[in-house]
Amino acid sequence: MADDDFYLIVADQIDETQRRLITAAIKDSCDLWWHQFLDVWIAQGGGTAVEWGKRLGVFSPEGPSGVLVFKLPGENNRSWYGKAQPPKWQWLLEKYARVDGKPVSSKTD
Repeated sequence: MADDDFYLIVADQIDETQRRLITAAIKDSCDLWWHQFLDVWIAQGGGTAVEWGKRLGVFSPEGPSGVLVFKLPGENNRSWYGKAQPPKWQWLLEKYARVDGKPVSSKTD
């Protein structure tokens, strides 16, 4: 079901105006999202990967900028690693890295 799915959204060569518009569209389209790296978001729900791509693609209509959307693996099939300060990962630990509906701990540096 698309409302339970997580999507990785990556933008390339966008300016601050495009970044604000993309962030606003993500916030308006879903209740659960993560944005701790400049042009990377994870969103839960909000449509399919194609719907996300069409919705956000309007903010990079021409030129070198672009948007890429991936549907992420389902629960119990998720794996990730991060190296940064722990607050960047708290959302991922609580909302994304779940096994059988429960948050899991993941070692990060």
